[in-house]
Amino acid sequence: MPGMKEVVIKMKMTPHTWVRKIISEDPLQVRILDCRSIQGKDGVIELFEIRTEGKNVDKIIEKLKKCSEIYDLEILDKDYRRGEIVGTLKTTHCDVCKHFTHLPDCFLGSADYELKDGYVYWKLLLTNEDLKLLLKKFEEMGVEIEIEEMSSYEHHEDSLTVKQEQIVKLAWEMGYFDTPRKISLKKLSEILGISTPTLSEILRRGLRKIVKDYFEKVSRRKR
Repeated sequence: MPGMKEVVIKMKMTPHTWVRKIISEDPLQVRILDCRSIQGKDGVIELFEIRTEGKNVDKIIEKLKKCSEIYDLEILDKDYRRGEIVGTLKTTHCDVCKHFTHLPDCFLGSADYELKDGYVYWKLLLTNEDLKLLLKKFEEMGVEIEIEEMSSYEHHEDSLTVKQEQIVKLAWEMGYFDTPRKISLKKLSEILGISTPTLSEILRRGLRKIVKDYFEKVSRRKR
């Protein structure tokens, strides 16, 4: 897609967010892996990853369950050894992130919350036009932001499309390719808001390109 930019935006955490409540008492690393609008509702569904000390896993899950900003919480995976929690939730208390989901050609790479300074770093892939719209919206909302990084997105004709790359990467991060699988195709399709057959086809085409690229590189090295 021409004119795409890879951008990292830094902003202060909003005062009414589930992340602020969760990190207020415990040493955590919170990352939003994906964020989608909820059709017909004023809210978003977020795919999150929390890293903490192993002994705190159940404590953090209980805090999530009691958080008034959260509903429809589902824990997809918890690893006591690594201190990781992965799950999905819905929230209406995210005035900032919902603007990303409404832009037609904006893809969320991840959102990392920094404990030490109260900032969130949004990694985005979007068009020049959407970037202008987003900056204008933040200005109207009175949200102060800084563009930490910005670079042109290099896309080659034979490489994955932006959509394929984002979906295959998310499936990998969520453990879809693990043995045993940590997330089902059906659940992944619900998170992404697309049908199971469509997701299956996107993954199949994406993996075909990845495998094709791999063997072409191996073949060139042997010449």
